[in-house]
Amino acid sequence: MFRLFAACAPGLEPWLREELVQIDVGGPEVVNGGVSFEADGEQLCRVALHSGLALGIRVRLGTFVARRFEQVVRNVAALDWRPWLSTNDAVEVKVTAKKSRLYHTAAVAERVQEGLRRALGPTLAKASELPPWTVHVRLVNDECTVSLDVTGAPMYQRGYRLATAKAPLRPDLAFALLRVAGWRGDQALVDPFCGAGTLC
Repeated sequence: MFRLFAACAPGLEPWLREELVQIDVGGPEVVNGGVSFEADGEQLCRVALHSGLALGIRVRLGTFVARRFEQVVRNVAALDWRPWLSTNDAVEVKVTAKKSRLYHTAAVAERVQEGLRRALGPTLAKASELPPWTVHVRLVNDECTVSLDVTGAPMYQRGYRLATAKAPLRPDLAFALLRVAGWRGDQALVDPFCGAGTLC
């Protein structure tokens, strides 16, 4: 079982929780910016395939106290990266810091990369033909949470809709409108002003 976080647009957290309950994952809990939950590999794939509200899914790899840079390197190196990354993968690190001694986000990102090299080997790729994996590091009150984005590009860009047009509404927000309206797919949907057809 993995500790996971599904991000969503602000205000949609309760609706995303309801959606995850329907997909049948363990204990979804509303948190700021999304929903935390537990799932195995098969459930994770189901969420990535069927969620219309989630923007992306991150696996929570670890949380630790970090008041010095060496603590970041040591703790990142101690995390279990092997199920997810190899030395051939390119990795991008994104850091946010709030009310923490380590407030220089670029310096924290460098230490995370150093910890990754210690964990996976010095040949960690700097460039690849494939998009890089994104490691998210969040520092709040000296508590550091490290997560790995396992879905890549925003989930509303999954590629099933190849013929696109300009639309004022993202597909996840259109999906949210239908959820809030109570439409569940078992009745007709009439949209006389469909425009680019995002709601449909």
